[in-house]
Amino acid sequence: MKRYSWVSFVSLAFGIMACVFIYTYRNPEIMQFGIPINASIGIIFSIIAFFKKSEKKIIALIAFLLCLAALLFLLTVITVAGMGQT
Repeated sequence: MKRYSWVSFVSLAFGIMACVFIYTYRNPEIMQFGIPINASIGIIFSIIAFFKKSEKKIIALIAFLLCLAALLFLLTVITVAGMGQT
């Protein structure tokens, strides 16, 4: 019987924390280091959850998408911050 395990919930927690760090714009160091670290750990845990045979995949998929969205947001911010400079 497939069920959720702690791996799915840990990956979801890291995905949510990565998205929360998007809103810490008053402290750019937290945003600069918190998003990539949390998103990377969340992606690793969600990939582990994908390959477990006794695991439901929906929470791992949601966590993977949250982490990916946070990383894409950070990449967009870094790209746009460099525009307009000569």
